[in-house]
Amino acid sequence: MRKTTFLSVCLAAAGALFFGASMDVHAAEGTIADGVSIEGMNVAGMTADQANGVVADYLLSYENAVFTLNAEGKSIEAKGNELGIHSLTDVTQQALNYGKKGNPLATYMEAADLESGKTKDFGIAVTADARTMKNYLADHEEDLVTVVVNNSLTRQDGQFVYTPGTPGKKIKVNESVATTMDYILTQWDGNDVSLDMEVISKEPEGDEEQLKSVQDVLGSFNTNFGSTSTPRGTNVANGTSKIDGLLLYPGEDASVEHLLGAMTAENGYAPAASYENGKTVQTYGGGICQVSTTLYNALIRAELQIDERHCHSMVVGYVDLSADAAISEGAKDLKFTNNTDYPIYIEGYVANGNVYFNVWGKETRDPSRQVSFVSETLSVTYPGNVFEPHPEYPAGATALIEKAHTGYKAQLWKIVNENGVEVSREVFNKSSYRATNNIYAVGTGSDNPDITNALNAAIGTQSGQAVADAVAGVGGDASAVPTVSPAEQAAIDQANAAAAAAEAAAAAAAAAAAEQPAPAE
Repeated sequence: MRKTTFLSVCLAAAGALFFGASMDVHAAEGTIADGVSIEGMNVAGMTADQANGVVADYLLSYENAVFTLNAEGKSIEAKGNELGIHSLTDVTQQALNYGKKGNPLATYMEAADLESGKTKDFGIAVTADARTMKNYLADHEEDLVTVVVNNSLTRQDGQFVYTPGTPGKKIKVNESVATTMDYILTQWDGNDVSLDMEVISKEPEGDEEQLKSVQDVLGSFNTNFGSTSTPRGTNVANGTSKIDGLLLYPGEDASVEHLLGAMTAENGYAPAASYENGKTVQTYGGGICQVSTTLYNALIRAELQIDERHCHSMVVGYVDLSADAAISEGAKDLKFTNNTDYPIYIEGYVANGNVYFNVWGKETRDPSRQVSFVSETLSVTYPGNVFEPHPEYPAGATALIEKAHTGYKAQLWKIVNENGVEVSREVFNKSSYRATNNIYAVGTGSDNPDITNALNAAIGTQSGQAVADAVAGVGGDASAVPTVSPAEQAAIDQANAAAAAAEAAAAAAAAAAAEQPAPAE
């Protein structure tokens, strides 16, 4: 027989009493109980959305409060919303749950208090978002302090020119944010306030001797893009100019997506063809991946550390398979680190329809060392043809509206030779490119429903021969419709099946190898 404790009896009784009295306490499920308020504002009977509106109105005074930030005798004003002021807790949900949800005994007692005429007021505690505040200080540092100007290099007329920097100040962002957030949590009353930021002195980075050591080309690469008079050419030239002149000290890293900036007209980019969801579409910055790809190939020949790289969704024509590096805002980036003992300088320019990147630094590798990269195709997936009905086109009209891409699995080998002898060969990266079909639009527009029905029926089979016959039957150009013989289709299917089987086998082998115990050291 199960042992019954005094506490379980109390809990059961409380639950029974609560459920019996709950409908007397609040009008309906999903609304806040009578007697509940937030910062003295009556929210009884409100839904969560309605109460959220009340809280948002209350927070407006905090969001509009002016923070005067001081440093080095300078000041700027920031509103609370610019520093990420927000409610510390979900007070609306707390109000909604009061007397209704939670620990059965506590909930019963809350409901009983409300039933007896007692009230419950929830306070709104506010704080600021640390990341928002850090970004704000970083963006406005020059408005608050005389920032340090680092010693630098520029390349002019084929020569490096050294420019000495100047000392300055730097905001101690982490410390300033921590102090400000602590003030908001413990002392702030919601009124305008003046706060001092913590500042340190900063000397210019990079001495003259270090920078003047940058005299050797560690890696270079170029690809052809056509003409700068095209939208794609405009994007390539614009993106290259934003990377040209990048100086990285030992251990420093860079994000190409960050360097290129937003793909907008305001940032100098034009609409051009790019890949999106397996199709070619017009987007601002189309073609920018040729910039990141060309830079990637220069970087790997300089043997700099690659921290992040992605292949395109479909193949590109300006480099070998697995030698590309795609950029997609918020999704794909090319990141790298200067892993040498000296500064590096990235030179980028366009000329005669080509984009060039040179990685300059101090060469410390053995003069006999030669690095090369070789692409290897692992599998191929062949595309097919897809037919789509287009009633807006006249019956029998046919047009290719999306060109196919062959799918590939590939890998890039890094091969090192010393004194003409191969000393190492390793897989540097692996890439997967999707196959996409040719898409043909077939006009089905006709006043004769029999013609439209016949064309739709043929398109439904997705047989090139059936579509060609139907197009010819309505007086269209059947030669514009691609047809594949049964034998050809069987060969394609067989090849694709073999590629899929090989890929599955490779994946299984890799999984099996991963499960093997590591050898004893």
